[in-house]
Amino acid sequence: MEKSKILSAVGIIIGVAIFVCLIIIYSPTSTETDEPAPPVEVEKPRVTEAPLDTRTDIREGTRTMPPVPENPLSVPSMVALSKQLTEPDATAEDDLDVVRSLIEYYRKQNRIVPPGGLNEEIVAGLRGNNPRKLRLIEDSHPKLSPSGELLDRYGTPYYLHPLSEKMIEIRSAGPDKKLWTDDDIAIEDETGGQLSEKL
Repeated sequence: MEKSKILSAVGIIIGVAIFVCLIIIYSPTSTETDEPAPPVEVEKPRVTEAPLDTRTDIREGTRTMPPVPENPLSVPSMVALSKQLTEPDATAEDDLDVVRSLIEYYRKQNRIVPPGGLNEEIVAGLRGNNPRKLRLIEDSHPKLSPSGELLDRYGTPYYLHPLSEKMIEIRSAGPDKKLWTDDDIAIEDETGGQLSEKL
């Protein structure tokens, strides 16, 4: 009997404590008013001009080859194919076909064409900067400029323009070394190896 009285008293005390807590929680405090709170001033981050990436700062003449991961895995058949770009008896069309084959191999291995919008970014993918770290062209290749661009047989960087995840335009400026003139040679590399050659 004594235990039941104690338990009843404890239950009443707990109930009262819960009731008091609810009143405290849900009652308006003296600091609450109908006026909206003043806006909180947040310090805006300072916007500073980031230094230009040395790979693309051509104003200073400091362009360097984009980095690739350490110890990429060379693909001997593709490295050998890339060396055909230096053959004196080959034509500009042959060279475009070699570049197309390198990009096609990259696409088959990685399911997309090399990412980037600049020659050196796309070529960095062929040099090993890709998910599988496959090297298709050596850093020491004679047709690579110091900035990592792949040069055509006339010494001009190829115009490599991704048209989609599966398609890329490959263009040589031709003997006059000027893009978008009549002597340009271009192909679009497309899924399945279908090529549209523009002369």
